Amino acid sequence: MLKIKTDWIFLISVAKIHEGQLSLFVDDRPPLILQQQACARYLYDQLLSVYQRLKFTGLDDQVFADLVIARLIEPTSKLDTIRVLLNLD
Repeated sequence: MLKIKTDWIFLISVAKIHEGQLSLFVDDRPPLILQQQACARYLYDQLLSVYQRLKFTGLDDQVFADLVIARLIEPTSKLDTIRVLLNLD
């Protein structure tokens, strides 16, 4: 009984939130977006510039910089960061 009541309350609240609001999409479905290409190298370069602006280059360790940036791109294990770095464009 509680499940039915919470479902009913949820449906009413969703209707009230969107009451009178025009749809963003004509047919009430978002468009299908296909990714042509990832620009991971650009992301790496931008993160490296931030790394340098924060003066982390004082550590003078490119391997550490690569490890930090790879784990920002894709949080993963230290061992798997090799795969992340190799898959950069």
